[in-house]
Amino acid sequence: MLTKSGLVTRDIDLLRKIDDLEVGLTITTLDDDTRKIIEPEASSVEERLQALRELKDSGIRTYIFLGPIIPSITDPYLEEIFRTAGRIGIDYIIADRLRMKEGMREKLLPMRNRFPEMEKGREWNSRIAARLSKLSRDFSVPVDISFRDITFTHPL
Repeated sequence: MLTKSGLVTRDIDLLRKIDDLEVGLTITTLDDDTRKIIEPEASSVEERLQALRELKDSGIRTYIFLGPIIPSITDPYLEEIFRTAGRIGIDYIIADRLRMKEGMREKLLPMRNRFPEMEKGREWNSRIAARLSKLSRDFSVPVDISFRDITFTHPL
């Protein structure tokens, strides 16, 4: 199960009854002002992190969907996201890059003007994948990295 809502904790009693359930929350940035721009309807960053803590404390396997990784928006927070995941005891992280699908370019135009580095290519993806792998080792949090041109799992 994947959500952007901290309200998932309302159903912890029900969720605990589901065998092999894993609950993930999307984290794109740790800066709530930026989150308000890219995910205005989603729970705050702190609400999501608190939900992960509560889910983990109740015995439910948890993960962070770290995506999309957006240059200048997500990548400055990667180390702190992994550090936080390690402190909470997150079971793993799934990481994915920004995929500019049809119609998204126009929607994201205001952000592209503010963050011109958003559209990086294969070389940037390779560098971020290597950085994610290192952070996985440094903070003992497994990461699955799923980019169109790079797919690998670093299982610790």
